[in-house]
Amino acid sequence: MYWIPGYRYPHPSVPIPSDGATDISLEYGLAWNYPYKKDYTNVSATVMVTGPGVNRTEIFQYPNNVLFETFEPGGTYHWSVIVDGVSGPTWEFTVKDRTYPLNDVSVDTTIIGIKTKDPDSLMVVSNNRLSFMRFDVPASINSSYKIGLNLMPHKKYILNGGIVIYKYGLEGWNQSFNSNNIGLVDKSLLTPIDTLSTIKEGELIKLDITPFIENNGEYSIALGTMNSEDSVSFYTSEKLLISKAGYRWELPYIPDKKAWPSLSFSKDSLSVSYDIPMEKGWNLISVPFTGVKTRPKQIFRSLIRKGLLEYVSSPKGYFKPKDPYSTLTSISSKEGYYIKLNGPVNKIFFRGRALTNKTISLSAGWNMIAYYPDYELAVDKAFESLIASNTLQYVTGFVQGALVY
Repeated sequence: MYWIPGYRYPHPSVPIPSDGATDISLEYGLAWNYPYKKDYTNVSATVMVTGPGVNRTEIFQYPNNVLFETFEPGGTYHWSVIVDGVSGPTWEFTVKDRTYPLNDVSVDTTIIGIKTKDPDSLMVVSNNRLSFMRFDVPASINSSYKIGLNLMPHKKYILNGGIVIYKYGLEGWNQSFNSNNIGLVDKSLLTPIDTLSTIKEGELIKLDITPFIENNGEYSIALGTMNSEDSVSFYTSEKLLISKAGYRWELPYIPDKKAWPSLSFSKDSLSVSYDIPMEKGWNLISVPFTGVKTRPKQIFRSLIRKGLLEYVSSPKGYFKPKDPYSTLTSISSKEGYYIKLNGPVNKIFFRGRALTNKTISLSAGWNMIAYYPDYELAVDKAFESLIASNTLQYVTGFVQGALVY
């Protein structure tokens, strides 16, 4: 429940976020005020939310007035509330297409001690000084999204080598007074993923880090120098539009979000929403495009994250999550795969390219092949060339049991 003060109208009102709001977080709680009543006994509210990836209706009993939802980046959503047959207006809001750091800070690695969250608008990267950013990738971000790291340089003092972008392997670090404080934890868990050799002050840097984000949840990025004499500063999420001299609390808080570090989420020509329902148990599917990623744990990561995937089988091997002896190392657009799930799913997501070569080579005997069209075909129509040449002997399909032609 969220208490909203003020006048109560005869209909649901005071939406949070406000009607027409933009830059709303990808994970958000929608709230509203109930209409005025002398007696709220057995009063309920029906809330309807529609938009990209969301078509939801929920019923709340007074005084509960918050609906939590995860939204898609850049999506525009509409929602309304009905209380005892009385409807409020239809409200609209638009979700931002990025997420900002939970923490962003520069640390002198030669000093061991608590590093507090100070209103510092700069991250300095220099000798013995690393900068760390901790992000949360929302649950709505799936494999169909391209993920970009955005950084705004403040000052290039010296840059003879380059700035190394690392994936930092420690989760749960913070700037609180506990043992997980960034000033106390191991800061050597660094995997280099890119290098910035040229930097222009005040010019936004955009890096594609999609291959390094395998699931939703927490990810950390670190910045370091290649040479000990290099020194560069970047803006943090404390950067304001107004930065005149004086105490911070004397300034109007107008955040300069364009300069903040961020992870942005976008769909492009490689983004594919593979709208195929799968049942609990065995399913026979194909992946009818050339994937940007080909490893099974990347292709099926949304199923793995939800704990749904049990087994993938094909003539070339098998894949089982967390099984180091799995023999299936890549998913081909020209082959079929048996997938075993421990629960149903309506949609899976991929990033891939449309196929330019849709021919499939067949061998004598059994072949497990992909199905390319996004519509159904009668079996005799789909294989008419093989039937005409008297090559086809037998076709089997699988929908919770064998189908034979």
